[in-house]
Amino acid sequence: MVKRYLNFVSQSPVLWMNFILLNVITFGIFKMLPDLDGLLIDLQFSYDHAALMAILTDIGAKGRATYLWANLVDMVFPVFYGGFFAGFLYRFRAREGLWVLALVPIVLAVVDWGENLQIRAMLLAFPDIDAANVDTASLFTTSKHILSRTMILLFSLTGLTALVRHWQGRRG
Repeated sequence: MVKRYLNFVSQSPVLWMNFILLNVITFGIFKMLPDLDGLLIDLQFSYDHAALMAILTDIGAKGRATYLWANLVDMVFPVFYGGFFAGFLYRFRAREGLWVLALVPIVLAVVDWGENLQIRAMLLAFPDIDAANVDTASLFTTSKHILSRTMILLFSLTGLTALVRHWQGRRG
């Protein structure tokens, strides 16, 4: 089932669609949101209950309402970046055995959804937010940041390797 998904998302039209949609969300929709002065929870590397409460208090009721709306968009975003990066890593892998690296963006997307669900629950529960909920959300957030950096590194190395192979094929 996973390989069938990877075969699907690695097709050129699907890769392009996911690439375009992830950029529309990143540079269009997310850029149109009101500036919350860098106080978005999911941009932090980690946080504790006190830090989270300070952030949610600082952004106020209007900021929390905006964040709830942005959170809905952020639930769709992993579909497109996960599909694009998984398809790219699968399609341009240097060796067949490296197909498993395409699982990193899929795991990242699942972790991101977990984070988004936790953040949504905390926004809706404010100001009665349980410390255990914050700890779980922070774990998801930290994991997301580590996995996203790993994914970008894999994307860069895979792209560079594919370019080198392409250039060598044209000269040879």
